[in-house]
Amino acid sequence: MEKPPDSLLLTAGYTGVSVDRLIEVLLEHRVQRVVDVRELPLSRRAGFSKNGLAARLAVDDIGYTHLRPLGSPRDARKRFQADKDWRAFATAVNEHLTTAPAVDALEKLAELVADQRCCLLCTCPDADRCHRSLVADALADVTPVEVVHLTVLAD
Repeated sequence: MEKPPDSLLLTAGYTGVSVDRLIEVLLEHRVQRVVDVRELPLSRRAGFSKNGLAARLAVDDIGYTHLRPLGSPRDARKRFQADKDWRAFATAVNEHLTTAPAVDALEKLAELVADQRCCLLCTCPDADRCHRSLVADALADVTPVEVVHLTVLAD
């Protein structure tokens, strides 16, 4: 089956950048909606907590959706922070993505991606070591979508 012309899912991490720099990159890539895949959309970095981020994105006509069920499970996150075992972390996240709430959230994500250019957002700067790449892969397994991981460089 051929992919629709704009079946594109972007991903980005925000560690080390300002909200303004992130938005600059989102606008360069014509992002219409940020899909936050942090389990807890809180941040010590100014402007990256859920409500503040949603309000700031709205200034530039970028929508915001938080899909908590697509966040990495806390226990898996804590283990990964301690042991840096990517394979074990990825296994735990992939198992989590088969739970009913995560499957429902993936369906919601598929609807959003079919309708708008979306960018998955998490904190990790490197998509290769972030659960957002696993979420993107899970979506690509069930719907035709091209995944592009953005590198957002500090300003």
